[in-house]
Amino acid sequence: MFIGGLDQLLQMRNVSQESLDNALKHYESGAYARTDSQSNLGSLNDLVQCYKHSIESEGGLAHCDLTHIILSINEMPQRKLQWSNAWDVTLLKLTSR
Repeated sequence: MFIGGLDQLLQMRNVSQESLDNALKHYESGAYARTDSQSNLGSLNDLVQCYKHSIESEGGLAHCDLTHIILSINEMPQRKLQWSNAWDVTLLKLTSR
């Protein structure tokens, strides 16, 4: 599900197919585990709250523009990213390959 969501997000941001393929080629399967970082967990919980607030303020899942919400949250500066946003960091990773 994560890989599909990442692929979809990168497509929405008009990332080239070649960059998509390069970014995702090593991730044919995945696993999940508990984090050992309370700081990272706190950051993820903050993002969850941002999503909940945005969705609720736009009338719920049935009425909100989820694409707009996803894009705007990915453009929010984040302390864990030295006040860059997730999109800028992602582009940097994609272009440094």
